Amino acid sequence: MTIPGPFLLYIGFHDPHRCGHTHPEYGAFCEKFGNGEPGMGIIPDWHPHVYTPDEVQVPYFVQDTPAARADIAAQYTTISRLDQGKRWGRERVGQEEVGQGRWAEKGWAREEVGQRKGGPVKRWAREEVGQRKGGPWKRWAREEVGQRKGGPGKRWGRERVGQGRGGAEKGWASEETTATTWIGLMLGELAASGHMEDTLIIYTSDNGIPFPTGRTNLFDPGMAEPLLVSDPQHNSSWTQESGALESDALESDALVSLLDIVPTVLEWFNISYPHYNIFHKSGRVHLTGHSLLPLLQPRALHPHPPQPEAVYASHNLHEVTMYYPMRVIRTPRYKLIQNLNHGQPFPIDQDFYVSVSFQDLLNRTRHQQPLHWFKTLHQYYHRDPWELYDLTADPHETHNLASQATYATVFKQLQQKLQDWQNVTSDPWICAPSGVLEDSGVHKGHPVCLGLDNGESADDGKGSEGELEYEPLANRLINIIKEALFD
Repeated sequence: MTIPGPFLLYIGFHDPHRCGHTHPEYGAFCEKFGNGEPGMGIIPDWHPHVYTPDEVQVPYFVQDTPAARADIAAQYTTISRLDQGKRWGRERVGQEEVGQGRWAEKGWAREEVGQRKGGPVKRWAREEVGQRKGGPWKRWAREEVGQRKGGPGKRWGRERVGQGRGGAEKGWASEETTATTWIGLMLGELAASGHMEDTLIIYTSDNGIPFPTGRTNLFDPGMAEPLLVSDPQHNSSWTQESGALESDALESDALVSLLDIVPTVLEWFNISYPHYNIFHKSGRVHLTGHSLLPLLQPRALHPHPPQPEAVYASHNLHEVTMYYPMRVIRTPRYKLIQNLNHGQPFPIDQDFYVSVSFQDLLNRTRHQQPLHWFKTLHQYYHRDPWELYDLTADPHETHNLASQATYATVFKQLQQKLQDWQNVTSDPWICAPSGVLEDSGVHKGHPVCLGLDNGESADDGKGSEGELEYEPLANRLINIIKEALFD
């Protein structure tokens, strides 16, 4: 395919996380970058949709104010890059697009819209079908539309639109087809290379949304991420009923996390996890995640696939000045958060600080104006050492139950499970904040938490006086000598 002039392949982008503190000229989320305005450059196959503040859905954890709505709208525009072209129904394709240099391949006929899932080249003019050889899709005659083998959705006739492979790409409407997406480009390349039937596809993100209570937090909005997995060995959910947007793709409410990706990939390739340790310390490294493949099996065959009873999370810092380590265990009903540096106000990162959302909260707080938020900045900054939430009764995580006697048993059980996980993962913070981890010298091979007497509560899950495993040093020395002589 001949491309007129230089081009930029723009795939990996940071914009959804915010970029306004480094490149404010492009907008809070770089939503102006590539939109064709002077100085913004142009992304040829992206037609930005500019949202108005009243079009957005404000989640419970963001204040419902004009400033926050405008901030969300800006991110909406940036996210539209993941759906390049947006919706291009028959009424939108026609002569106004032809010959204007917007597409690498010109001449798109209105009649053909919606008949094939676009790859790098989208719509095919009827008179041009079968007359070009460039691009991964080669020649597709009109009579073959709907019969072709390539493409993530296999056959894409007009009557079959909406039947594509589930997962990251689901619904395709015949009247208003999403032309192509970055995800679609990649899936198209897989299909063109003949590897759609033997490739496991995982689509996810690295953290929650960059708004209050989201990214850098381990509340649910900070931990919530998209996770779409497509397994060709269980492809019963790849097709849909004709013309329907509803997919029969499996939706699971199982507790999963990014820790499950490595076990999933290892099982997919039938690879055993290697035996090794870290930093020459005793104890083999164990993966604490679980393979997701059992969750993808048809429900008729496996109506109750095995599910983990809990997922775990950890966070130490975002920026180097934002030291605020947290450890979390989350079950279907409860979440326990340990804030190891709870004496310090919760830190704010640079890009979020200059955002209109945070500045709105800051200015409203300073001027004692209504926040229209579900908490105050003081509550956001200052957190208890332990936070226990009943997510069934309190999904917004606003009522800390850690100090309530009614939940003492649940609190202790979750503390113990969290500590066990820290042991298995050799967490260096396992003794914090009430103790110091000693795992070398006389304690080599027998790590122990030694108390600091620093005023932190002894009831922190670390055992008596903040110690996890206490033995008199004389006994420890004797045991080390015995091991050296007789083992």
